[in-house]
Amino acid sequence: MTLQMAVSSLQRLPDDHIWLLKKKNMEKLRDTIMKDVERGLRIVIRSYGNEASLAEIKQELLDGVLTKKEWAHWWERAKAVLKKNPHFGTVTDKRDTYFIRKQPLSLDEDLYSKFRLERSFIGKLRLFYEFIRNSDIDSEYFDDMLKYFTGFVSSSEMIDENSIISFVLLKYLQSNHPHLSIQFAFEFTNVLEKAKDIHKILPRIPQGKLKEYFLILIRRTTDQWPDIYLKSFYEYPMKFLIDKINSSEHSELVDDMLSRIISHYRIYPHIFVWVVKNLMLKKTCYRKKIDFERMVMGLLHLLEISNRALVYEKNLSQNRKLFNTLVHLLFNGGLLIEYIMQSSPSRVEKLLQILNNIDHLRDEFRIKTRLSVKTAHPEIQFQDEVEPVDEGEPLFVTRKSYELKQQELKFLNEKALPVNEEGLSKSTVNTGDDANQKALKEHQVLKREKERLRKNLQRAHILNPKSVKTDTVSIGTVVTLNNLENKGTVKLTLLGPWEADSTQNVISYTSPLGKTLLNHAPGDVVITGKESKKKRLKIQKIEPASV
Repeated sequence: MTLQMAVSSLQRLPDDHIWLLKKKNMEKLRDTIMKDVERGLRIVIRSYGNEASLAEIKQELLDGVLTKKEWAHWWERAKAVLKKNPHFGTVTDKRDTYFIRKQPLSLDEDLYSKFRLERSFIGKLRLFYEFIRNSDIDSEYFDDMLKYFTGFVSSSEMIDENSIISFVLLKYLQSNHPHLSIQFAFEFTNVLEKAKDIHKILPRIPQGKLKEYFLILIRRTTDQWPDIYLKSFYEYPMKFLIDKINSSEHSELVDDMLSRIISHYRIYPHIFVWVVKNLMLKKTCYRKKIDFERMVMGLLHLLEISNRALVYEKNLSQNRKLFNTLVHLLFNGGLLIEYIMQSSPSRVEKLLQILNNIDHLRDEFRIKTRLSVKTAHPEIQFQDEVEPVDEGEPLFVTRKSYELKQQELKFLNEKALPVNEEGLSKSTVNTGDDANQKALKEHQVLKREKERLRKNLQRAHILNPKSVKTDTVSIGTVVTLNNLENKGTVKLTLLGPWEADSTQNVISYTSPLGKTLLNHAPGDVVITGKESKKKRLKIQKIEPASV
């Protein structure tokens, strides 16, 4: 019903009706609804005669009050209020229609009401489990809910997934309340005999305690429990599983399984990530069972794969989540820095090559990596250090590179150096010479980096794409070259040392080839290379670079 319809019907609206509040002060209404979700729900539900559906709430709030983005965020909060606040209820037989109760329900009544409305087996199980954890099992509500699950264990003719989960739930319940009388038409031995893929049940059980009790029943019932535990781990990784195997005479199975997961990270990416997150970062006893180098390289290769998928926009949500998790493990979890500190320069250089191709990696992580490498391996040269610009010459850079170097200097001043100086102070007071020397060495490296960055930023000239000329080869151009020796063709982009990247055919104007090409026009032939490996390159075309 529209406002006009209400007026034409001479229907008097209460002062707190949402239509009147919209007309009176839309901005104030919006502010109220955003800040006080419960009050917002009350306004809309009462405006609809104390019975409003999800569709009606959404329509009303999207009509000038909230944007679509604000609605999505607001509704997530509103669902929590509707679920937990006993003053709100769901209309019987109208799943997404809500009303405000005159008297709030007790927790028992609320859970029972939701149980009756719930249609799915797992949904009912969650509610029943919450009931037995927080409410009185001697109530009539409990008996009614219990009957639902006992129905699944009353016959041995068909033992399906719901029967198995009900069996586990009810046995768990009996173990905590021995006085309960529950009749079972079958035992767990019958379950193992009839269920071909018992290990696939584990992910379907929602509660952790029930999962563990399910696994306990397996161990009590069959000698094949280690094999079932291993298969279950691949379905749903749990530390409980490997802890039990590792503490038995079958501990070698854990070693083999972890080795297989680390080696086959592409086949088991999510289990691999779980192992790293739960066994490596938490420094468990399993850390020594895992090949650290293979693990880090596996994380990096998965990072490459997920990055490539994001570039080509494949399964965006799934790959973005995986990418962010991998970044967290490598950088925030400290695994990458640990790898850099204990690896050889050649292995670190390989790592840098991989990271250089990760388009979606944030600049702050590149900066952290660079500083870690400079501290642990000062002999490693980065691309922008290979062809330095003489002190007296200008340093031409792109705006993007300039801003990145500014961020690097800011990170040094505000984070890296203060943390190092704090560590240096502590090592001087509390530790021996080795720790002090290490902190001092790191401090010297960071100070040198800071001074180098400061000087380079002072003399940097940001390249203006509009001023780039293409009548001759200049900084900021793409040059197409014909190799007169082998008839091959190559495109090179000529930029500054900060942008040089051999993998992308970007060369610095300070490099030998860059200096040779500068100021030559289309049709010119230049000679490069040493005496024994000289090449003649003919300039075919010059275009402006995208900078």
